[in-house]
Amino acid sequence: MHDAARCRDLAAAAVHYATAFRWPIRPQHGFRYDGTCTCGNQCAPRDRGKHPARKGWQTMGTTDPALIASWWRLVPFNIATQLAGVVAVDVDDDTAIAALAPFGPWPITPTQRTGRGWHLFFQVPAGGLPSLAPIRGTAIETKGEGASLTLAPSRHQTGTLYRWVHRPDDTPLAPLPAAFLDHMRTVEHRRARAIARRPPVDPTAPASVVSLLKHRAERAHRTSQGLTRGLYGVRRTLEEAGATSPQVAAAERLWWQLHGQTGAR
Repeated sequence: MHDAARCRDLAAAAVHYATAFRWPIRPQHGFRYDGTCTCGNQCAPRDRGKHPARKGWQTMGTTDPALIASWWRLVPFNIATQLAGVVAVDVDDDTAIAALAPFGPWPITPTQRTGRGWHLFFQVPAGGLPSLAPIRGTAIETKGEGASLTLAPSRHQTGTLYRWVHRPDDTPLAPLPAAFLDHMRTVEHRRARAIARRPPVDPTAPASVVSLLKHRAERAHRTSQGLTRGLYGVRRTLEEAGATSPQVAAAERLWWQLHGQTGAR
């Protein structure tokens, strides 16, 4: 499908999400017909089709159909939303499905197929849902209100399109299984205690950065995707500690070297 047709399909879907469900929408870099990222391939491979298309993306989500349609007139951006009135469970690969089983039974709820896994959408529970990424030992994330999520028919870097398995138009939002919600809140509490005990990170001290890398490595899921998510946590921690771009880049290189890779991905 050429870019013009993709733009029409993406714009129609984005406007529908905003008008039918009041989901705030923003553009996210996607893929052109030739497979290049809409940013011009100036991003790291791990970010292709996943990084914001505009500055100030954290506050630019809107339900204005005219503004949304204007974003997809020329460029086949992917569609992103900041979750509002809904929460989600992000299951990143087939193996992670088994990790959900003990917390079931799982109800039928709006569900979309992603490049490698699934997004399951649920009612916002009382007290909200903590955003946790990833759950230790699995390729599962939870997405609370305000978290960013990519929506169908966006294109994944594998080349496949996100698609709805159970559409939100005709599938009511189900409540989260109580056992899963209780477990997530326990995980959140444990992480908060661990963070409180963790010494502050000094981006200028190599020993401090190495300690952070080892700490994250102990908790990373041992797959390429899991290591990439672990690295995301490293980057976020360093940036919150005031690290410069060269310091973050150096930590990324060291991360992959620690995991037997010769360069950043």
